[in-house]
Amino acid sequence: MIQQLKLFHFMLFFSILTLISNAYSAQPLLSIVALFKAPAQLSPNSFTAAIYQVTNNTGSIKSFTMKPIQGVTQVTNLNGACQDIIQLDQGETCNLNLRIIGSQLAGNLLGGPVICNNAPQPILCSQPTQADSFDTTLSVTLMSLVQNTWISVLVAQDSPPADLSTYMNQIISLAPSMTQIHFRVNPTTDTSSYKTYVNLINLFRTAYATPILIGFHPDNSDSSCSGWGCPQQDQNSCKATGGACVLNQSIQAMNAINALADPRNTGKGFNIFSLEQDDVEVLNETAAEFQSVKACLNPAETTPGQPCPTCPGCTPGQAFASPVVTFGDVTSSYGTGYYGSTMLDYAYPQFYNLGKKLSPNYALLDSYFPAFSTTCVNSGDANIYVLDVDEGNPWSTYQIPCQQSYQTYPDIFTLLDPSTQKPSPALAAANLAYLMSQLTPIQGAAPDLGTAKAYITFSGESEFFGAPGWSLPLLLSFYQTLLANFTTLTNLGIISNPGVPPASLQYAIWNFDAILANEKG
Repeated sequence: MIQQLKLFHFMLFFSILTLISNAYSAQPLLSIVALFKAPAQLSPNSFTAAIYQVTNNTGSIKSFTMKPIQGVTQVTNLNGACQDIIQLDQGETCNLNLRIIGSQLAGNLLGGPVICNNAPQPILCSQPTQADSFDTTLSVTLMSLVQNTWISVLVAQDSPPADLSTYMNQIISLAPSMTQIHFRVNPTTDTSSYKTYVNLINLFRTAYATPILIGFHPDNSDSSCSGWGCPQQDQNSCKATGGACVLNQSIQAMNAINALADPRNTGKGFNIFSLEQDDVEVLNETAAEFQSVKACLNPAETTPGQPCPTCPGCTPGQAFASPVVTFGDVTSSYGTGYYGSTMLDYAYPQFYNLGKKLSPNYALLDSYFPAFSTTCVNSGDANIYVLDVDEGNPWSTYQIPCQQSYQTYPDIFTLLDPSTQKPSPALAAANLAYLMSQLTPIQGAAPDLGTAKAYITFSGESEFFGAPGWSLPLLLSFYQTLLANFTTLTNLGIISNPGVPPASLQYAIWNFDAILANEKG
């Protein structure tokens, strides 16, 4: 009798399996489609993200779990993300957001992810097609071992490319420890383009284990009015007639993207609204002007009685950030600006193109500037032109002193070191450290930022760190030499009253697309 009962249970279990198998032979239990795949190669000291759309194809099973993979973590706190226990009715979908940490992987990541019915002993599982499955090899190269952890902020000047996954992985290679990234949003009234930024927000918040702040960085140039649907005085200027409209329209665009990326206002969308130097929203760069913009972004933190600008003809006439966001600006220099809780929360002062005609200090020539850069070939005065903005031409020449006169170069960032035939991190660091030593916060008292925070900002344009030949190892060498140069300048008596310890400063890169192009090349 016992044997017959066992046989009955076995046949019943086998029949159930057969029925289930027949039921799902026409289509998989779940459809698992890659929205963004992990890269083909990943450094052991890097990380990345992958996102899959999961759809339940059956009405009888509604609870599922992903099979654990060492080094792969499910991110569940983003809008539309699958939870650890995936609950889906028939036809419903969620996004499987996966953070992949190279150092934690057991080896190459091949096949999967696999999702099964939620049971102690699952019997039904699905996975992506072979084309969509994991196919990532751990790969060690010289470039992948370089860690530019000194870069805290990236501010984009170009809109994102079509291949968002490659874009993200290049940025991770450039700035694996960044705490802020600002995406460029071009003038548009086409709401279909907003999906790109929702995807970017989800990708970066999935990839970075430490929460990052994400900035909305709109095109607010003098020619941006027409793109935002705003009145423009002429082809090249919209500040006088359309500044308030550009502010209004860009805030509405930010709100619309946040509504898609973070409908519950949990802080997982855009966190910062960041302007550009010479923007059209701020007419005269006064405290009142900055406060008026802040009144649109976070009215509770603005000086009482300071209104958000009205926009005649706009709907609504005053646009307020929803949810509220902080306020940032790529400024012209450190030491000037409008900081504090009622104005700028973040400043990104540019330290690469300040025009400073500095008196020479020949003590620097013996060991400070690289020897190949101080050869005398010209005659004339011996001023150091860190960049010749003072003479009215910002892209003119650098001048580095030598013992008799000076040496002129078109650009220190593109001048090749004859010993390496590559750009010289030592020369760039020597010039920028000397420039920074003559200004706050290094020399003299640092400006009072109140509750605000500033990041020393360098450029990734093709005339600067995006110039041909610059690479991730050279960027790291530049930073290391920069810090060493501050010590040298202090020992030489050049920095007699340091305002802020240089090692405690944090740094940003503006307009970094050319750096990514070099990295890709």
